[in-house]
Amino acid sequence: MFDLLTQYCLAIGDGLLGWLLAWPRDLALVVLAWGSSAILTLTRRVTTNQNLLGRIAADRRRLKELLASAKAAGDAAALARLRLTKSQLAWLSLRAEGRPLLLALPPLALVATWCVHRLEFLPPLAGEPIAITAYTPFSWVGGVMHIAPAPGLRTAQWVQPIEPLTGGGPPQGSAAWVLDAAPTAEPYRLLFHSGRETCVQELLVGQRTYAPPVVTHRDQVTIECRLQPYRPFGVLPGIPQLLPPWMVGYLALAIVGVPILKRLWHVN
Repeated sequence: MFDLLTQYCLAIGDGLLGWLLAWPRDLALVVLAWGSSAILTLTRRVTTNQNLLGRIAADRRRLKELLASAKAAGDAAALARLRLTKSQLAWLSLRAEGRPLLLALPPLALVATWCVHRLEFLPPLAGEPIAITAYTPFSWVGGVMHIAPAPGLRTAQWVQPIEPLTGGGPPQGSAAWVLDAAPTAEPYRLLFHSGRETCVQELLVGQRTYAPPVVTHRDQVTIECRLQPYRPFGVLPGIPQLLPPWMVGYLALAIVGVPILKRLWHVN
């Protein structure tokens, strides 16, 4: 069900956003992030009581001044009363902002899903070495796995031994190749054969998009095509095990964009 929903999101996203892939990635990311900021800002303007939010903002500014005065005077009773009022204003603001967040969620989820599958990595270029690793059950160690030769593909050795994988994690085997592929409009269908399994993995080279880089076959063989991650502006890192670089850049730009657009469009 989730895979089907993802495919629908990608089909819609490609129709609406696919033209951005012809642009430099950094420019495309700026457009997507600020477009998301615009969705949040416009949804807020259309679905909220702007007069109420304006009065809440004015009351908060006045409360800040009164709290500072009460602290300076050491008036504990006034501080307690003002803090209660501050909490009540926060609750009113939260109730008013719930609807725009819910309405903005579907288009933002569509953009995020599209970015995950279209911006996280750089598409492999023609003639660029492409490292591919197949991870197998540990019981397969000692056997061999080979990729079926195909027009446009080259590698030093089609047949590779399945060796034990060292390092952390559960024990497993692995076989590795480095491919050189000619550009193709249609994905290559890489056929991985072993004595126990045949797996098919797609590889797209020289195009604006890339095939899924990691696919698990029948819950026992995982094939990884090691693509170069897209780093916004060439330097922005990700947060290991949490956020990839593109998402860090996207969130930073979107967060900065919301207050700027709210000020430009006079949205409370």
